[in-house]
Amino acid sequence: MKTIFLISGSLLAVLFVMLGIAIGVSYDASTEETLAWIQALSSVGGVVIAVSTMLIALYALRTWKSQFDHAEKFKAIVNLETQLRALYESFDSFLEGYIQNVVYANSEKDYSDLQKCYLDERDSFIRLMNFSLSFLSSKEQNKVLQEFEKTLKVFDDARGLANSYHGCGDTSDFNILRFENNKEIERNQTDYKGLLRRLRR
Repeated sequence: MKTIFLISGSLLAVLFVMLGIAIGVSYDASTEETLAWIQALSSVGGVVIAVSTMLIALYALRTWKSQFDHAEKFKAIVNLETQLRALYESFDSFLEGYIQNVVYANSEKDYSDLQKCYLDERDSFIRLMNFSLSFLSSKEQNKVLQEFEKTLKVFDDARGLANSYHGCGDTSDFNILRFENNKEIERNQTDYKGLLRRLRR
C-alpha cells in the first residue's frame, strides 16, 4: 500500500514538474498553437491525476475490506473456541451425573439439569458455528463440520458405554473402558481446538 502511494505520488510530481517546465519554456511564445498544446497537456495531466486517485482509492478499499473480513473471521473463530470449551465442560458434567445414575444406580444424582445445560451449550455452539462458517472457504467449512460430527459421535459413544453397563454389578471393565473413552474425548477436543486455531491465522 505504501509503495503504491509512493510511486503514484512520484509520478504525479514528475508530471507537474514537466508541465511547469513546458509552460515556462513556452511562456514567451503566445501563439494559439502553443497555448492549445499547453491546454491539451493540462487536460492529460488532469485525467492522469483522476485515474491515479481512483486506482489508489480502489486499492485502499480492497485492502480495508480484506483486513475487516480477516478481523471478523478471527473474532468469530475465537468465540467458537470459547464455546467449544463450554460444550465439552457441560458434557463432562452431564456424563458424570449420567454414569452415577445409570451405571452405579445412584438415584440421588439427578442429571436432568446437567443434560439441559449440555443441550443448551450444544445448540449455542451450533448457532455460533453456522455463523462462523460464513467466513470460511468450502474446504474449511467441511473440516469444521466433520470435526463436529466426530464430537457428537464421541459423546454418543460415551453415553452408549454407560447404557451398556446399566444395572451391571461388576463395573471393573467399565472403569477401564471409560478411561479409554475419556482419552478419546480429550483427543477429539484437542484436534477440534487445533483446527480452529489454524483457521484463525
